[in-house]
Amino acid sequence: MNVSVGRLLAVQHLEAEGEMPSSVQFVFDSDPVVGSPTLTLQEDEIADARWLEPGEAVALHGARGQAQLRAALNAHTGGRVAFLDSTRTV
Repeated sequence: MNVSVGRLLAVQHLEAEGEMPSSVQFVFDSDPVVGSPTLTLQEDEIADARWLEPGEAVALHGARGQAQLRAALNAHTGGRVAFLDSTRTV
């Protein structure tokens, strides 16, 4: 199955925290996906990816991830691309 990647919805810079290194995370829109197809990841750049319903995805994240996904969902429904970092909120 091929999924077309759509427009960029959100970008978030996360500062290093504990043993977690700093990172830049991107959320893109995509075609609707039916079921849970297997994902092939670029191992040296992507640690994890899953197909989730929006509410489930938000609930499974910590506070920083929840802000990112809420911003992406807002952009998906007609809002602007969101940039989030430690000094700026949605």
